Amino acid sequence: MGFWRSPLRSPRAGALLSAAVGALVYANAPGNGFAYDDVPVIEENAAIHELSRLPESLGRPYWANPSGRELGLWRPLTTALFGFEWALWGDEPALFHAVNVAGHAAVSGLTVLLLATLVPVGAAFLGGLLFAVHPVHVEAVSNVVGVAEIASALFYLGACLLFVRWRRRVGPGRVAALGLLFALAFLTKESAVTLPGALVLLDLWLDRSRISDLPGYLKERLGLLLTLTAVAAAILWARVGVLGSVANPYPPLGADILEEVPRIWTVAAVWPHYVRLLVFPLELSPDYSPAVLEILHGWNAANVLGVGLVLAVLGLAWVTWRADASDPERERWGGSAALTLGILWFAVTISP
Repeated sequence: MGFWRSPLRSPRAGALLSAAVGALVYANAPGNGFAYDDVPVIEENAAIHELSRLPESLGRPYWANPSGRELGLWRPLTTALFGFEWALWGDEPALFHAVNVAGHAAVSGLTVLLLATLVPVGAAFLGGLLFAVHPVHVEAVSNVVGVAEIASALFYLGACLLFVRWRRRVGPGRVAALGLLFALAFLTKESAVTLPGALVLLDLWLDRSRISDLPGYLKERLGLLLTLTAVAAAILWARVGVLGSVANPYPPLGADILEEVPRIWTVAAVWPHYVRLLVFPLELSPDYSPAVLEILHGWNAANVLGVGLVLAVLGLAWVTWRADASDPERERWGGSAALTLGILWFAVTISP
């Protein structure tokens, strides 16, 4: 009985158990081969098969084909990781998969440690367990190229954890460390560009801040925010040099019609799918192309529902944030406060 109580009281015990569960549920992954994007990105990408050629591949698009620039991805640290893995064990997909499983276990444990700084240890442990076993992570863990998500999450969550622990005294050395973690996360996967927003959100939430507190807050955190902005600007400038633009100027494959019709019609209809995947992920797919998610040419029930859902959820977050900020006696980790943080965290991190 004591074993089961300890993860509810000790963040480290909870992190270790969540990591173990995260590894256990994907124990069958090393038995798989390369699949889908693994084949062109790793197995058929000769540029990463020799360490002598790896430096040149870091200055090229993530996709090593004539359409690489058009696909708009540049992930040099992920490419480097594939190159080093190939140098170590060559064409052995089992070991590539093992790295992903180990990485997922580490992220699951790190999730507990971060949550434990925000909510009670028991809730943090349950959150880490849910993260470890949530079906939505199957593609990132079981597909070798998903290591981009895993490695980026390690740097991202690591930065968040250190920031929460350091935030009362963020000196130059700590600012530099956070800037480095931001760069590593961003160069691994571009969605990490949201890290500065996540840090600001954590700061404001922990301090029960109001909108009127924002000018003073920005002045207090000026050094950190300028550092993170400089890191982002440097990486975006490098992306322009490699890809020709900051972001992909072209619509997704098979969705050329999006150049002619407003994207909001289709994007709004996708929002309920995010909720479904988080709450009831019964049906999963590695392909969410137009063959799976229809491109819409006008307003209908699906996209109106999506807009309504987003407005309702953000409205709920706004109300609970205001209520929490106006009541200093309320527990920081109370249900409504934690709900607010969860909603806004999702909004910030999914924004790109």
